[in-house]
Amino acid sequence: MPKIDIPEGWTVTRLGGLQYNVNNKILSQADNIEGWKTKMLGELITLNTGKLDSNRAENNGSFPFFTCAPNPLKINSYAFNCDAILLAGNNANGIFHINRYNGKFNAYQRTYVITTANQNIDIDFLYYSLQLYLNYLKDISQGSATKFLTVKILKDIKIDIPIDIKEQKQIAKILSSLDDKIELLREQNKTLEAIAQAIYKQWFVDFEFPIEDETSKLLSLKRGEPEGRGGFDNILQLKGYKSSGGKMVKSELGEIPEGWKVIKINELFDFIKGVEPGSANYFKYKISDYYIPFYRVQNISDNSNVPNVFIEKSLSNNKLFDKKDILVSLDGTIGKVFIGGQGSYSSGIRKVISKNNVIGQCLIYCFLKSDYFQNGLILFSSGETTIKHAGKTLENLQIVYKHDIFEQFTKNTNSIFEKMIINLQQIQTLSDLRDSLLPKLMSGKIRVPVKNEAETTLSDGARHSSLTEEGPKSENPQT
Repeated sequence: MPKIDIPEGWTVTRLGGLQYNVNNKILSQADNIEGWKTKMLGELITLNTGKLDSNRAENNGSFPFFTCAPNPLKINSYAFNCDAILLAGNNANGIFHINRYNGKFNAYQRTYVITTANQNIDIDFLYYSLQLYLNYLKDISQGSATKFLTVKILKDIKIDIPIDIKEQKQIAKILSSLDDKIELLREQNKTLEAIAQAIYKQWFVDFEFPIEDETSKLLSLKRGEPEGRGGFDNILQLKGYKSSGGKMVKSELGEIPEGWKVIKINELFDFIKGVEPGSANYFKYKISDYYIPFYRVQNISDNSNVPNVFIEKSLSNNKLFDKKDILVSLDGTIGKVFIGGQGSYSSGIRKVISKNNVIGQCLIYCFLKSDYFQNGLILFSSGETTIKHAGKTLENLQIVYKHDIFEQFTKNTNSIFEKMIINLQQIQTLSDLRDSLLPKLMSGKIRVPVKNEAETTLSDGARHSSLTEEGPKSENPQT
């Protein structure tokens, strides 16, 4: 921890649970705000649970099946047909995932199905209110090996709520508009990644890269239109090497185009191992500018995800990465590929960089996501079934390589990768805006007008001039 000057007689301690106590106090001031009340959650909701074991999920099922996992699975039967909040009731790490769904679905027996108790309560308002309490619930949950939530814990939560349901709806609308924009950017990135993977497969798996007399067409293709497929569809339609009768030769990886070679992947890529500063040096919050985000394997499941652990930068041993860098997990849950973050990373993760200027980030990303690499990690990894160690895989995996084709792929696809990074940065900006507005809107500190719904719609994720600051109307308001 960095040394700082403090008054004599003072001590330095972790904030830890203190923040939640303070937040709880602030979030219980609605009785002092005109038009708001503080209610127990049990007064506002009807609480049920699912009836099924988590192993009842079915591939290609017709209905969502909500378990304690972050995202729903599928199942062919439904037990609920309603507008509900789905809250995980247990989790090994105390991370209680929350979802919203309106329609037919089923639920795991330890998943809470929350609906409103009457028509004067907006379900979306409650959904955003509960998001404020997820970290708090982790601290007060019961259990040791597995954390779990009881009905009493949930019903005793104090919720600040406007009496007028129109104000509830307006608050939820502001926050949901930001979530909608975030989801749109995520969908764009899924499309962009699918395009990049399709081109990668065409060129380096099917060997249908454009033949020489198609090169001029390739160079003139329209590129850089990520909202649509643009010229990338044209790349996929160009006449390919193998189907045009290109000569194939035998290799240890099967038939490959004549003139290509098979080399070890560590001849093209550096896999830079992260650092392990020790859990005693983990902090839940960024307590000063000396601290940076620290990514562990469990933190890199979603691109641009921000971890809930920070370490002192001096402990990182210069194992740092930026938004355009690519990480891959080689311990624990192996094969996770991550971009869009910034900070330091653990020893179970590698930062992958090219050893030459021919291979761009999009090609690295596609290779790490390819079936060949992912299956190779599993094939050569060691350890128990649930805990894998794939570091030695890097010594065994090979790749087919031809300098000019790799260079051409990079020139034609790096704009895809760059747009994905831009989208991830926009997602982070919108997420930060939503997260900063959330506690203020849900506590009545910022008020929204209810005269005209259009006035409270945020445009481009940043327009909130119609929101007004308001604090508790008491002689000694807390700040």
